[in-house]
Amino acid sequence: MLDIKPLQRQFLPVDLKIDNWETLAPYAQQLLERDISTRDDFDKFMRDESEFGAAVNEEEMWRYVRNSRYTHDEAAKKAYDDYVAFISPQLSEWGNAINQKILASPFIEQPQDEAERLLFRRLKQEASMFRSENVPLQTELMQLVSQTNEVRGAMSVVLDGETMTLPQANQRLFWPDRAKREEAWRAINARRLQDKETFDDIFDQMVKKRHQMALNAGYKNFRDYQHDAYLRFDYTPEDCYKFHEAVEKHILPILAHMNKKRAGQMKLDVLKPWDLACDTFGRPALKAFDGADDMVDKGIAVLDAIDPMFGDVVRAQRDMDRLDLASRPHKRPGAYNASMNESHVAFMFANATSTVDDASTFIHEAGHATHDILKSRLPLGAYKVVGMEIAEVASMTMELFAFDQWPVFFSDTEECKRAQEEFISFILVMFPWMAQIDAIQHEFYLKPEMTPEERNDAWHAIARRFSVEGVDYSEFTPGYRTQWQKQGHVFEDPFYYIEYAIAQLGALQLWRNYQRDPVKTIAQYKAALALGGTKSLPELYETAGIKFDFSPAMLAELTPFLMEQMARFES
Repeated sequence: MLDIKPLQRQFLPVDLKIDNWETLAPYAQQLLERDISTRDDFDKFMRDESEFGAAVNEEEMWRYVRNSRYTHDEAAKKAYDDYVAFISPQLSEWGNAINQKILASPFIEQPQDEAERLLFRRLKQEASMFRSENVPLQTELMQLVSQTNEVRGAMSVVLDGETMTLPQANQRLFWPDRAKREEAWRAINARRLQDKETFDDIFDQMVKKRHQMALNAGYKNFRDYQHDAYLRFDYTPEDCYKFHEAVEKHILPILAHMNKKRAGQMKLDVLKPWDLACDTFGRPALKAFDGADDMVDKGIAVLDAIDPMFGDVVRAQRDMDRLDLASRPHKRPGAYNASMNESHVAFMFANATSTVDDASTFIHEAGHATHDILKSRLPLGAYKVVGMEIAEVASMTMELFAFDQWPVFFSDTEECKRAQEEFISFILVMFPWMAQIDAIQHEFYLKPEMTPEERNDAWHAIARRFSVEGVDYSEFTPGYRTQWQKQGHVFEDPFYYIEYAIAQLGALQLWRNYQRDPVKTIAQYKAALALGGTKSLPELYETAGIKFDFSPAMLAELTPFLMEQMARFES
């Protein structure tokens, strides 16, 4: 079993309950006033500041989780809104003052090791970008994000007299009955369009506020501001453009061929959007599990087969009641893993029904939870802060490690092969979507003066650029023009999406290594994740036995490998 060691408070009172900023202020002030002229003083200060940050992080995460789980719960909403309005702004100002104190210390130019050098580099970047006038803008943006989640959580449709969430309705797109698939697709599309103007208005406000933040910090646009805010020291926006072009060249032709094959097998002249997920031979939709509890049981068995430690991570989450995985009304869409920096056991959130994608999402989030446990022994919270480019390697690789364990979910050999083919197809399909979501955000923020309709026009143009031959969307232009609105990252975490593409290429390299030497590859995977943020991204990837590389050459190198896997498990 796992030996999970929660952070033991030495600076804050063990029973301190964080109700508001006033409960934190005395301890925050103590840290600001503390002398750090000697190295021992400095090290003790860093440990206490880390403990303070972990306690505050856990409070924020729990408020976020409760608000996500019950978007209609006024008490949960108020608790989160109070954090955003009254605690977060104070923390921002205080955090900048702490950074300035550290940067003014005599040790800043004499880091003891690589981990400290990278930490100081990050603090310098954060300090250079901080502007007090941006703090209220950040608060307003967090409040707008909360609004979007409330709107999404309220979305439902009625099919065959039953009210269901959009993830539940989406399950019907796997059904063999084409008329039922079309009915479900049209209902989902129409429901999303009901909130088009709401999302357009919210995003219009977001763009204006984010652009102003960039101007306040001395940047010409929010794209460049956010690139630096995400600490992307190892690649440029131009590298992202090259990736977009590589997807067009290497992935779209493969998907066009797959669509042609799909249409032939379904005996259709042209595919409609509701024809892309179902089985081409009219077989019943795959059902990976029967309810969230069954998914957890089977998922743990899959993880145990890869490495018992991975299964133990989810057991710990289950034992501590840190799983909420089933789709239900008034629940924020999507899935995430909420890191808890004090207790070290993350909260896993999802909206599962019974699909192959739901099962792989569970394994994906288990990868994030495993990453949290592996880096929990690092001495400072600052060392546990990682780039999303390595965080998503943790999760996407876990999905691929699990690939040969799909018989746990599908005891029938034929169904298992279908599931494996569906999983690999999804990887291929996601590359253009990742490119689109990244590309459109460059458009949005390099041209902040665009009206909502001009933004939707820009999306439509990019969607056509990455559209795959063989699918007819012609009668669905209104919905097609606003598809970007369904991707929550665009609202909540702007420019957080290219990381999935970078990490997918890293995960595919690990999978290739795993097929050659699973024991060595898992050891390298664990070693890289345990380093947290104490090494640069290229060094973390190197520790994992792979290259940090999302160039056209790397995509070209890995595409044949992916197609080999498709051929092995094709129906």
